[in-house]
Amino acid sequence: MNVRPVKIPRGSYVHEYIRSIVKSSRLRGGFIFGIGALAKAEIGVYTGKEYVVERIEAPENRVIEVAPMMGNYVVYNGRVSVHIHATLSLGDGRVYSGHLVKGLVNPFIEALVIEVGDLTSIFGHRVKS
Repeated sequence: MNVRPVKIPRGSYVHEYIRSIVKSSRLRGGFIFGIGALAKAEIGVYTGKEYVVERIEAPENRVIEVAPMMGNYVVYNGRVSVHIHATLSLGDGRVYSGHLVKGLVNPFIEALVIEVGDLTSIFGHRVKS
């Protein structure tokens, strides 16, 4: 098992940054756990009938608290698929939970990218060749 502590900096997009870490470190597949904050996010939820994506933006001088995010990544034919779920809070009682479709970091995300091995036989259906 290989554990990579990662601090995702302000202005980065979560999925893109994790993909770059996975590629540059030549990781094969594993899990992601993190905490921190975002400026903007898109969170997706399946209602049972349709998939709905909600856009969230932090009010001025505030952040969207990420508490926590977790997911997995799979590498197949050089392509990296990152699948993350998160619980997000605006600090005023509103909480969002679901699939993190997109997240713009502010000020940072502290994450662990954990390699456990090739997961394509389990999660590989998401990776398009």
